Amino acid sequence: MITRTTKYIVEVEVIGDGILMWLFSQGRHVKVLSPQSIQGIYTTIIKY
Repeated sequence: MITRTTKYIVEVEVIGDGILMWLFSQGRHVKVLSPQSIQGIYTTIIKY
């Protein structure tokens, strides 16, 4: 059973910024750990 407190760390290798579209589709349910460039963009946009 998956609950709201279940957490996973997913590591992927992607080319380009297409990953941002996927991250934004997940809303606030995602925390970007790295790289800092994507983390900064995601955090800035998702809090609005």
